Amino acid sequence: MKKNIIILTTLILFFAACKKEVYEKPKNLIKQKTMINMLVDIHLADAISLNQNYRDATAKRLTSTDFYYSVLHKYNVPDSLFERSYIYYASKPKVFEKMYREVTNHLTEMEYEQKNRQEELAKIEDSELLLPDEILDDYINNVIINNLQMLFREGSMFLINH
Repeated sequence: MKKNIIILTTLILFFAACKKEVYEKPKNLIKQKTMINMLVDIHLADAISLNQNYRDATAKRLTSTDFYYSVLHKYNVPDSLFERSYIYYASKPKVFEKMYREVTNHLTEMEYEQKNRQEELAKIEDSELLLPDEILDDYINNVIINNLQMLFREGSMFLINH
């Protein structure tokens, strides 16, 4: 009986604690849509920093931290505000799960578009207008560089200049 009371008391305290807000809403909370876009860019930046197949000299010398800060600069958000907003959203599992579903969907769409581009390149390579490997490599390299420039249009300039 005493064991049941302890279990019941623990459950009541647990559920009572769950009702209370775990983390207070920060001042100047980043809006959900902006946070989703930032998370997409951060995941892309992380993937780019881990991929050593690109040939752009500027991108090769940057670290994953540089890419992270370029995303923050792109959105004009200090790292402290990003971290507080991230913790706040993470403290709300249903909201956070929905946000990350959107992040994943957006990244999946981008991956699908990239695969379509690669298939188009393969068709060009297989066509009668066969391109020499050097030209094809340059074209692929330019596509990657253009994607980098598009992603970090504002942020990378900040990193290069500092």
